[in-house]
Formats: sequence, structure tokens, C-alpha cells
Amino acid sequence: GAVVVPCFVDNGEEMRWCPLLDAWSALRLDVLYGKVMRGSAQPLRRWLWQLWLVCWFLAVHISLPLPVKATAVLGAPISAKEGEGAAELAVRV
Repeated sequence: GAVVVPCFVDNGEEMRWCPLLDAWSALRLDVLYGKVMRGSAQPLRRWLWQLWLVCWFLAVHISLPLPVKATAVLGAPISAKEGEGAAELAVRV
């Protein structure tokens, strides 16, 4: 059977800084948006929420990568027993 080596990477995702969202908060536009949302009727509020989600999704793709310390942790190799399937190996591990 195959040998499985458990692996985990701490901080494997790269940290990113989004200057657009930082500027949005610095200009207090988040507070203004909250006031507009609370003062709007339900149909308009739903539309504004959808608009915000689309804008946020597009804005987070304009971001700068920041270096982070990534730590890889390797576990002890695990051998599958004779005739053992993937489901049984997963339960045993």
C-alpha cells in the first residue's frame, strides 16, 4: 500500500493588504454606509447589500501581498494495512 505523510502548513495562505478597503474605513465611509442602510426601506436595503458585496469582492482582488512566516509540520508516515481502503485508513488516522 501507499505511505501517507500528514502535512500541515501554518500561515500557508499569504496575508494581503487591501488599500481600497483601508481607505474606505479611514474616510469613515463604512459609517455612512451603515447609516444609509439603517435608514433605507427593505427592498432598497437588499439591493444596497448586494451592491456592497459585489464591490467588496472586486476590491479585495486589488491588494498587496505581505510576507508572513510559513511553518510546515510533517507527521510520522502512515502505512496502509493490507486490504485497507481509503475510508478505513481515514478512520484509523
